[in-house]
Formats: sequence, C-alpha cells, structure tokens
Amino acid sequence: MLQINQLSKSYGARGVFRSASLVVNRGEAVGVVGPNGSGKSTLLRIAAGSLEADAGHVETAAGARVAYLRQSVDAAPGVTAGERFPSLFPEAAAAALDALGRRLATEDGDGLAAEYDALLDAAARAGSAHEVLAALGADGIVGDAVLARLSGGEQAKLALAEVMTAGADVLLLDEPTNHLDLAGIRWLEERLASFEGAVL
Repeated sequence: MLQINQLSKSYGARGVFRSASLVVNRGEAVGVVGPNGSGKSTLLRIAAGSLEADAGHVETAAGARVAYLRQSVDAAPGVTAGERFPSLFPEAAAAALDALGRRLATEDGDGLAAEYDALLDAAARAGSAHEVLAALGADGIVGDAVLARLSGGEQAKLALAEVMTAGADVLLLDEPTNHLDLAGIRWLEERLASFEGAVL
C-alpha cells in the first residue's frame, strides 16, 4: 500500500538519510526507530507529501487515502478546535457546511466542489468521533475552544482523533503516543492491531 523508493534528503551539508527504501503492505505496521535528529519525522513528512525529497519517490496504492499525524498542531491565532478539526465536532461541521452553502450560492461552484465533498465527509465522521475523543481523554474539549489556548497534549489528542476517524487506508503516525496516558496507549494499540490498512 505504501512504497518508499531510494529516498535521500539533506539539509545543506548535513545528510539526513540516503537511499532509504521500505514497503508497507496492507495489514502491516512498520515502526521507524532511531535517535532524535536521525530523520524519522523527515521521512514521514516526505511520505505524506508535505516535504520534497532530494532523490527517490513515494508510491501509494491507487485510490488509497492517506492520513498523517504530525508531532505538533498548527494553531493559528483565534482558530477554534471546531474550525481546525470539523470532523470531530458535529456542530462545527454543520456550521462549515452552512457557510460553504452560502458561498456556493454566490460563487462558481466548480472551484468549491472538492471543499464541499470534504466537508460532507467530515460531517459524516463527526458523529463517531465522540467515542474516539473519550478513549483518548479529550471528550471534554468543546468545538468553540480557541485551539492556541489548549495545551499541547489536548491539541495532540485532537489531531490523533482526526487521523483515527479519517477512514484512511494508510496511516502515517509521528510519535502517536505522545501525551497519551496508559489507557489511551492501550486503546491506540488495539485500534492499530485491528486496522486493515498500512501503518508507518
């Protein structure tokens, strides 16, 4: 489902990794292990398509949906948890759909179709998200909470919940147990053990 072929990445004169290759098939979970600064996060960012490699390429199975968990959450000033993670909060998803519907009435719909489809998908997933938030100990977070005012742990749990409810075929998880208590770690282990896609 995921194939990494001969990836190389350097920052200036500092080589991070060279000719890195791996394959993760359906039903497999592969861990990337190494000391801090060895390029684990860089490898995941390249696999997710958010960073370019110097050489090599990444392939995913045709039609496979990829979900990527970063180590940190971008928290722009004033953005609420519901605005950043609409798939976790039914009321936020409904409000976003309503706002987009108003835009569709006045703008060219062709450019907004993909955004509308993504919001419909988020709204559909919002109903099942409460169970995941509860398992991670984040069910007390409300959608209108300003994201930047939440702790790093609360933000990380929201991001993990979003990824775990994304309906993805390939999960790219960068330090997913950060900020989780023992119950949250056990829940995540069980979910990943039963996941039918590929995990890196």
